[in-house]
Amino acid sequence: MIAYDKVVAEQKESVLTIHIAGCFGYKLIPKFRNAYKGLIAGARIRIDLERVYQIESAALGALMVMRNALGGEMADIQLVNPSREVRTILELSQYHRVFKIISTQ
Repeated sequence: MIAYDKVVAEQKESVLTIHIAGCFGYKLIPKFRNAYKGLIAGARIRIDLERVYQIESAALGALMVMRNALGGEMADIQLVNPSREVRTILELSQYHRVFKIISTQ
């Protein structure tokens, strides 16, 4: 189990999964950036939001910075299992237009 206010990266085959837990905001941005540091454009990334109870504007900006750094429209990034509240924020921010938002549950 992942403790809250944490970012944990896990590489399996060709997919990097970044697990985030707690409040995804300014405090976690440096750890989030370090999780994908060194990846090249075209890398496959899954951002696991299952344990995120709140997402702040700083995190929305960090997601967009990551997308742009990894190829923009060509980036293969999935936002996985956001709670209803987090999904609502993502959709109000129009992030469903630039990221794949999926639920596996």
